[in-house]
Amino acid sequence: MVNPLRLSPGRFALWSSALILVGAVQVVAAWLWGLSDWLPFADAGRHAGTQLLLHPVQQVDTWAYPPATAWLFVPFVQLPAPFDFAAYEVVLLLCAIAAGLVAARIFSLPRPTAVTMVLAWGPVSSAALVIGQTSPLGLLLAMLAILGLLRGSVLLTAIPIGLLIYKPTYAFPLIVVLLARGRLRELAIVALMGILWYVTSAAAAGADWLWPVTFLKQLQMYQLRDFDENAVKALGIPTLLARFGVAKAGVVAVVLAATGVAAVLFRRVSALEAGCAACLVGLALSPHALGYDGALALPMVFYAATNVREPYRTPLIVAAYLLSPLTDLKLTPIDPVALFVIGGSIAWMLIRWPKGQRALPA
Repeated sequence: MVNPLRLSPGRFALWSSALILVGAVQVVAAWLWGLSDWLPFADAGRHAGTQLLLHPVQQVDTWAYPPATAWLFVPFVQLPAPFDFAAYEVVLLLCAIAAGLVAARIFSLPRPTAVTMVLAWGPVSSAALVIGQTSPLGLLLAMLAILGLLRGSVLLTAIPIGLLIYKPTYAFPLIVVLLARGRLRELAIVALMGILWYVTSAAAAGADWLWPVTFLKQLQMYQLRDFDENAVKALGIPTLLARFGVAKAGVVAVVLAATGVAAVLFRRVSALEAGCAACLVGLALSPHALGYDGALALPMVFYAATNVREPYRTPLIVAAYLLSPLTDLKLTPIDPVALFVIGGSIAWMLIRWPKGQRALPA
């Protein structure tokens, strides 16, 4: 194992052992509780490059990601069960830890503190890592993009956002930031990567160059079924409005209006704040954000922890972390993390709209 942190041999061995132990605990927990979303990812890895990816035998096997995302799982399915899932879990754990290390650099925090903040966040640990969802990877890419925005680096900003297209709902809010701030070079690179996603998706779908047509039809049916099963776990305003009977036109109007307000604010505030807020607002406006997607709220958690003044900071962060392990449990009519995601997004817009770049909260 490479020692990227330049730790002493003894301390590096301790860190490595701790990572292996935590990874093992996640795998054992998933096995004991019978909780795993690995099967659809494994099936996608097995069907990558064939028309079965977008034409499954059973509708329950519908692939809800761009077809090229299936290539990510091909290496894992070469391993026998249960080592395929175990290897996948270790990679997700390393992504979460790497996201913490990037956050430490962005927010000038001690590395152990930042890594602990990531692993202690419920949507990362109890939601994503245990069942095998990809949001730790999304979090890592989002953190790298935010670091790129902070440094003004074209490549460090654009490449992670382009890679985030593996789940477009993660990429779109950061693309809006690039549009709002006029980052044309980054947008050009993301557009080129989008073309690459299209080509590799065609290959993943069995040389189907019209795959978007099939994909959107499958996605529409998937969302209808998923709404019935998982609406109670939704973090986004669109799903909540739909649950309470708001017409589709009303939902679209709310999302467009909020997106417009957010885009104006993304231009007004600092690049760091814009990137962090985009991840949070993106969840609040997503048509399909569940408990594990709440991992993408962490950039704003870090921003609040390092920028909000007392006496507001401590109660805010403590409340968020107390709520976070309750996500995805269906204990309440609304996912508790949705309160943080939606409430935090609305509060940020209300605070920032008249006050620009003043300290949070004024």
